[in-house]
Amino acid sequence: MNFFLERFLAVFAVMMIHVSASGFYTNPVQSFTWQVVNFYECMVRWAVPVFVMVSGMFFLNPQKEITLSKLYRKNIFRIVMALITWGLFYRSLSISKMIFFRQSLR
Repeated sequence: MNFFLERFLAVFAVMMIHVSASGFYTNPVQSFTWQVVNFYECMVRWAVPVFVMVSGMFFLNPQKEITLSKLYRKNIFRIVMALITWGLFYRSLSISKMIFFRQSLR
């Protein structure tokens, strides 16, 4: 199978996991809706390890030489910066909800 197709399917399945996870909190456990959400979530649970393996396969390409300094400078720095940026963005959303809608911070 084409690796890009596998990656696309894994991304789609991970999105289904996140969408179905919201149904766990909004429906009672004994309801039919909760059982349907649980079914779909279980059907796409394979996506997380496949997504990690396919991403690792692209990252660990044998034709590319990755030194430890390049790994820290390029890849890990990007991940840390993305975490900080998105963390600040979501925190500012929480603060703005508290200010404008008088909701408590979570």
